[in-house]
Amino acid sequence: YQYILNSRFSFRIWLSKSTVTVGELPGELEKTIALFIITFFLIYSAFISMMLVCVEGCPPVELRALLTFKASLIDGWDNLLNSWEDCCVRSGVGCDKIESGGHVTKLDLSDLGISSVSDMSWSSLIGSLSRMKHLSLSSCNLSASTFPVSLTNLSSLVFLDLSDNEISGSLPISIGNLSALTDLYLGHNELSGSLPLSFAELSALTGCD
Repeated sequence: YQYILNSRFSFRIWLSKSTVTVGELPGELEKTIALFIITFFLIYSAFISMMLVCVEGCPPVELRALLTFKASLIDGWDNLLNSWEDCCVRSGVGCDKIESGGHVTKLDLSDLGISSVSDMSWSSLIGSLSRMKHLSLSSCNLSASTFPVSLTNLSSLVFLDLSDNEISGSLPISIGNLSALTDLYLGHNELSGSLPLSFAELSALTGCD
């Protein structure tokens, strides 16, 4: 905000690209009006900023699930997720628009060594984030014992990356529940066996490795 008083006691207030001009006025009245307008827009800007922070928040149940999951991580890794204290304004987490509920729709935990996370913790997290569309768990040291079968309950998933882990065995039959998937990445694991017949249910799949 900037205002200029010239010798004819006229001033202008610049707000972005807009210019408001007030004509000749007595000096004190002119300054009072200028101060009022500037104060108004400062308060308005602060209010808008506060509202933007509020609309980025996710539902309480999803926030609790994220923080509970964070608490289950071994010391060291959870320090990388300190930003999770602010729902949706955090590293690796994305939410939909407030008009759609502000739900968590993206979770990226790539390159975090989270092999210590129990199946119960995974199940609790996934059960609370039913609107998830994008999930990346590449290079997380996941093994057969920690691979969350409950992952296949995320029927809204369109992107799933489990590459560069230590997942062994065959894909579960329930993989067919992920019918909305367009991208599935399973490379550099220890998977074996044939694909389950339910894999044919992934008719939207366009990218697979």
